[in-house]
Amino acid sequence: MSHIPSMLSARLTMTKSALLHRWKRQPCIRNLYQRLQSEASVIAAGEALLDAIIAEASVRATATQRLDRALEALVTLGLRPDELLDSINGYKHLLRDELQAHPVLLLHLYDQLDNALSQQMRRHCARAQQESAYAKIIKEHVVLSVTDTKGVVTAVSDAFCTLTGYSKEEWIGNTHAIIRHPDIPDSMFIKMWHKIKQGEEFRAIMKNRKRNGQTFLAKTRIVPVRDDTGAISEYVAIREDITDMELINYDPLTGLYNRRMFDTLYPKMVDEAQLDSTALSLLIVDLDHFKRINDTFGHKTGDAVLIQTARVLQKNLRQGDACARWGGEEFAVLLPKTTLEEAAQVASRIRLNIAAEVRAQSEAQSCSIGVAALRALEDAESLFNRADAALYRAKNSGRNRVESD
Repeated sequence: MSHIPSMLSARLTMTKSALLHRWKRQPCIRNLYQRLQSEASVIAAGEALLDAIIAEASVRATATQRLDRALEALVTLGLRPDELLDSINGYKHLLRDELQAHPVLLLHLYDQLDNALSQQMRRHCARAQQESAYAKIIKEHVVLSVTDTKGVVTAVSDAFCTLTGYSKEEWIGNTHAIIRHPDIPDSMFIKMWHKIKQGEEFRAIMKNRKRNGQTFLAKTRIVPVRDDTGAISEYVAIREDITDMELINYDPLTGLYNRRMFDTLYPKMVDEAQLDSTALSLLIVDLDHFKRINDTFGHKTGDAVLIQTARVLQKNLRQGDACARWGGEEFAVLLPKTTLEEAAQVASRIRLNIAAEVRAQSEAQSCSIGVAALRALEDAESLFNRADAALYRAKNSGRNRVESD
């Protein structure tokens, strides 16, 4: 019985030329090399496939890998999984025709081979179809970009191009700086690079700018990818466009949370701090003499002062802190896991930065800040009232100062 596999292998090898000639006449194969305009490459793939089948008949241990490589070659050439299935089935029918004149024992062996190939091919086609479907979904619907370790874009999905307005050709070799919104401070990107260079994921809601100048908000996740040596080789960024969903929660001028969002977050953060017995501090920031700025320089200058103030606030906050434009020239800042003393230090830093960086035309802008920390069993209203009272003490004491309760 041991000579039977080699007999089948020899028989198939002898008829390979005829089989290839008949195989290339199948409709799916003919269409394939017409698409490719390269009959030679298709026949070469078919020859590799037939060699794998011959090897399967003679050396079962190594044939599986050869068959997988042959099938992959056909998929790479452009044969769809359904065409691939038609092609292999056609091959098997041709083989059966060639073996009709041979002993029943050989046909029995062929049936065993046919069953093994069919199972393996079905698995391969199913896997190829699934991978193809996943790739299509990712390409069309997942907002994805890949960069090297220097931030240079190496790959983008169609969905990313659609969202940003830039083509794939414009993205490859460029950086994400082309969609950076001017409202995003440098400190945000410093934090981002620090985390991902350490191999940690970075997550944030980022304001971006499309090619046409429109703003979009994206929930962003950046994941470092390591190579076989464990070194970081690239970064994969996945974004979710939340513009329509989130714009109602943001102040359109400053990009900070609006009062509506603050009123939603604030009681939740107070409740969480009380349940976990952790610190929580609240800052209320008020720009000094803001009405005079609008009256003297106009509302355009007043808007510029508010935008500059928002940038200073964002620069001084951590991931997890919350900052909102409370109304007019007032801002509310929530600092979880922050004691009264620590919050007072943050407030002092904010006050100094505003004085140094915010200008109403040529005039320096100052602010007053009230600080309060959550007490045991205290509710959200009580905490806010104490921070507000501290703010009024600061204003009544000459402004441009921090008062704590």
